[in-house]
Amino acid sequence: GRFFSEVPAEPDGEAEFFIFLPAALAKNDGLWHNENGTKTDKKTGRRKNAMGRIKTLFKNLKIKVKGRLKCAVDEGMRCGKNVTQMGNVDFGSEPYLITLGDNVRISRDVIFSTHDGGSWVFRREGEYRNVVRFAPIKVGDNTFIGARAIILPGVSIGANCVIAAGAVVTKDVPDGSVAAGVPAKVISTVGEYAEKMKARMPENWDPVSLEKNKRKYLESVFGR
Repeated sequence: GRFFSEVPAEPDGEAEFFIFLPAALAKNDGLWHNENGTKTDKKTGRRKNAMGRIKTLFKNLKIKVKGRLKCAVDEGMRCGKNVTQMGNVDFGSEPYLITLGDNVRISRDVIFSTHDGGSWVFRREGEYRNVVRFAPIKVGDNTFIGARAIILPGVSIGANCVIAAGAVVTKDVPDGSVAAGVPAKVISTVGEYAEKMKARMPENWDPVSLEKNKRKYLESVFGR
């Protein structure tokens, strides 16, 4: 059957549920049929599934204690200076294929996918047997990745970029670009984005008051 585990997410303490599916499925011939087309006896298949579940559980506990970013670095992700993440970022099953430059900020629920799981449909038979795709992901210096963006295999994001919330990045993004949409496309330069944001700033903006009491100041500015 399925195995469920509940592990508190970070940093807000919300519960996160993990479902561990068996790696091999029992069929009527008395054997376990693995995803790569091989077969094992039921005893071996069950033992492999049990070990996989235990390994995943310990990995989730490690994430809870150390945080996702540090765990990904422990597993080989290349990470520059002053890299920050907010909330639950998924660095995937091959974090060692990810490179993050200096001063990168990653918002909550961003997904880095360094492999194409779609090969599940055809990789067990015929000429496509065992066909899989893995590819690295690279993010340049001083880049921001918005909430729930998805970065797909083989993508290189340049320096000084903004990736909009919810974007699905399938192709490279050049330096100094803002990319948004599904699939993501470059919609402006960072310079143009900065000018638009500057034009929308309220008059007489006071960063000191904002720092002193954020809620009070924002409510006064926006008439709440």
